[in-house]
Amino acid sequence: MESFGVETEEGAKNRNLYLFYQDVCSRHTLHVYAIDSSSLLMYPVTKLPRGNSCDMGCIAHGSKLYAIGGVFRDSHAQEYPRDVLVCDLSKRKGREGDQYKWKAGPALNAGKPYPMVVAVKGKIYALAGHADYDVPVAVDPTFEFLDHRGVWHPLPEPPFYSWYSTPPGPTLLCYTVSGNIIYVLVQKPGDNEVVELLYSFNVLKKKWKEHPRGVLCGDRVGDNLSSHKWLKWADLEDGKLYLSEAYGGSCRLYAHDLITSKKKKFADEIVSDASACEIYGGLPVSWDVQSSYLECGCNGVPYVRLPVKLLEVLDVSKQSLVAHVGNRMLLVVCAYNPPRKFPEDRRFVYTCLLKLVKVEDNICKGSCSEKWRDCAVIVKQQYHKMNRLFDDISSWSTM
Repeated sequence: MESFGVETEEGAKNRNLYLFYQDVCSRHTLHVYAIDSSSLLMYPVTKLPRGNSCDMGCIAHGSKLYAIGGVFRDSHAQEYPRDVLVCDLSKRKGREGDQYKWKAGPALNAGKPYPMVVAVKGKIYALAGHADYDVPVAVDPTFEFLDHRGVWHPLPEPPFYSWYSTPPGPTLLCYTVSGNIIYVLVQKPGDNEVVELLYSFNVLKKKWKEHPRGVLCGDRVGDNLSSHKWLKWADLEDGKLYLSEAYGGSCRLYAHDLITSKKKKFADEIVSDASACEIYGGLPVSWDVQSSYLECGCNGVPYVRLPVKLLEVLDVSKQSLVAHVGNRMLLVVCAYNPPRKFPEDRRFVYTCLLKLVKVEDNICKGSCSEKWRDCAVIVKQQYHKMNRLFDDISSWSTM
């Protein structure tokens, strides 16, 4: 496929980011856009008309795009789609929007409504989520993976398997991958109070594990994830969980260190290093401290605040994500609806490419290891005006 990634000294290229949109209201068509991780160019890749189903799980893997499972729009349907649609991006010349063709791939063993879809070690994993209509979600198997030969295999049912029998079933709030382990935060159905529990699945051992909040389970990443409030758009890389949110004319990028057992100390004021700015030729953005993050009482959570001037005149749609695209580079994306005073049916997208660096902290009086401070340098920023109004971003993936 065509590649427009950032070249490093070793010749490795950054991954590009793929955004999956559905038509606003109707959800009849899935639209795929890509963001070039070097130029920040945003362009349409392909679109997939969907007849009577929607809300598939989407992922970019290898040189292909996958749309998996979903739900039927018919509220009287008695089953869930087993469809798997595949788009091979290595088989198109040029870059005109919808010339990439989709074709049917290997069908699932069982339908997957609102599925979790992730790729680990070259294999694609799909876990069933909740349902829109009153149909039992407990279809077997609820969890399966696609191997290199294109065959789906059932996997052990999750510890919350019984929840699928209670409509609407478990809600998969967010999920991420660290090494061989898939982490998924699940909301229990049917209770008057909201119950959220973290589970993990080791793809090598093929075993599930529950991570009760405040209980050490021998998995430092899982133990820390169960204690933090995190969002659907989070990305986990090198033991750090990155997530973003945007409001009040700025975009904030958060970072949780999930490996360090003790809390890392951060200075209360922003500290930057002029020499580091000159080396990278960008604008410095140092880690700051938020005393209370997302009302979860996580004191001392570091974040960076990005200057997003356009946001002051736009209505926030709460669509913000951050993706690690390789070589210590982060790509932040914020999508916004136009303000009401503008009649255009468009959506605005802000993109920012950041380089993660370490600078010397002259304030720190501790050990040598504590004198180096994590910092993010803005490499490039870009605004995009979409030519139509889409529904919210349904999923994203890097490739």
